[in-house]
Amino acid sequence: REYWEIVAGEIIPPVIDGEAEFLRQALALLPAEPWTETVWRDWIAALAAATGREGAVLTGPLRLALTGEEDGPDMRGLLPLIGRTRVAQRLAVAGS
Repeated sequence: REYWEIVAGEIIPPVIDGEAEFLRQALALLPAEPWTETVWRDWIAALAAATGREGAVLTGPLRLALTGEEDGPDMRGLLPLIGRTRVAQRLAVAGS
């Protein structure tokens, strides 16, 4: 049930202090739909190349912005279910 709320609900992510610029870059590099099962991997690769980040410093702020949680299910499967519109909205809120 919790995961359904993440996918289809109205998650209001926290504003993540010190990550506004990174989240704006993440939004700018967010791939267009349709999304396949490789969208997370492709997006993370583009962000890593653009920012020089890797590991949890790269994925942690994204997970928090997109799910409102620091831990959870594999984002590879979750991202396509959330959809580009919700992802973009959540990134904008968390980066404000």
